[in-house]
Amino acid sequence: SAAAHGAGNKIVINKHATDGGGEVFTLYEIRNFCELVSDGTNVLRTGTEQATVRGLVALTGDAGIGADTYADIFDTASSTTYSVEEDIGGCWSTSTDDFTVPHKGLYWFGGHLVSAYYISGFYLYKTVSGTTTAITTGDSHSTPYGYATTSNLRLGLNAGDIITWFACNTEGGTHPAKGATDKNKTMCQWSMIRRD
Repeated sequence: SAAAHGAGNKIVINKHATDGGGEVFTLYEIRNFCELVSDGTNVLRTGTEQATVRGLVALTGDAGIGADTYADIFDTASSTTYSVEEDIGGCWSTSTDDFTVPHKGLYWFGGHLVSAYYISGFYLYKTVSGTTTAITTGDSHSTPYGYATTSNLRLGLNAGDIITWFACNTEGGTHPAKGATDKNKTMCQWSMIRRD
């Protein structure tokens, strides 16, 4: 993949229709590559390969979380109060405010929550076939104006799994996860380490 693809563009390697069609590998960014290997028949499989999937979403304004509530940060904010600063692979939806896994593989998740009052997070939730479960959990205490991170969290995931970033307000009254126009803001990040 020798040329920059541009926003939302990609190069897709497909099987021939006689082999069932469909995507074999997708190149999202310049210098991504895929080696096709024959097994001695007409069937090709991937050998050495590299695909880039990464992104960053950040609050541009505060997102208020209700009293004693776990809340989906970016759904609470809505796409009018956050910025999709990078999304190589097209995994973020501004309709659902979630990340959808494009390919089975190992992924890294990070980011930080800039909190006000007693808000803790991030807590990651995974949805598979409509069933949502907690990946990370926390206790009922946090430090005022503290940072809590999911940095260096690695997860093996399947294509179609959905990841959501939650925070918890452990006090009475609505308090915000902080947003800003500089780097001192609540943000989530992801990247694919390896495609399986």
